Amino acid sequence: LKCDRCHEMYEDDNDFTFFYDKSEALGAAMDDDWIEKDGKHYCHSCYEGSEEDGTLKIKPSIPKEVFKLRKLLMEYESNYAGIAEHIDDFTVSCYLRSNTLPDKPIMDMIAFILKGFVWEHKLLKIENCFNCKLIITIKK
Repeated sequence: LKCDRCHEMYEDDNDFTFFYDKSEALGAAMDDDWIEKDGKHYCHSCYEGSEEDGTLKIKPSIPKEVFKLRKLLMEYESNYAGIAEHIDDFTVSCYLRSNTLPDKPIMDMIAFILKGFVWEHKLLKIENCFNCKLIITIKK
C-alpha cells in the first residue's frame, strides 16, 4: 500500500510491506492512522485533523518534480534519496558515491527538472569518509 501523496510505502510495526491481500494491508494501515478518502490512501504525515470531527484536510500535493529529482539521484548518484517536507520547502537528500558534487550533466538535469522552482544545493562533507551528503532544498 502506497500513500497517494508522498508515495511512502506502508510498513507495519514489524517492517512488513507485503500482505496476504489488499484488504489485510488496508486494515493494518488504518490501524496505524492511515486513511482512505475518495479512493486514495494517505499516511499520517499527509493529512491533518480527523474524519470523526469533520476537520480532515489532505495536505497539498507534492510537486511531481520532487519525485523526478529523487528518481534521478537514485539512478545516477545514490542507492537511496529521501524526501523531507518542511513548512516552507522540501528537501531531497542523498549520500553520494564520491566526495564532490555530481558531474555537470547531472547538475544540468537537476536544473532542468527544477526549472521554475527556487532551489539551492549544499554538499556536506563527512569526516573520515570518502562520501558526502547532497541536500537540495526546493521552496514551496
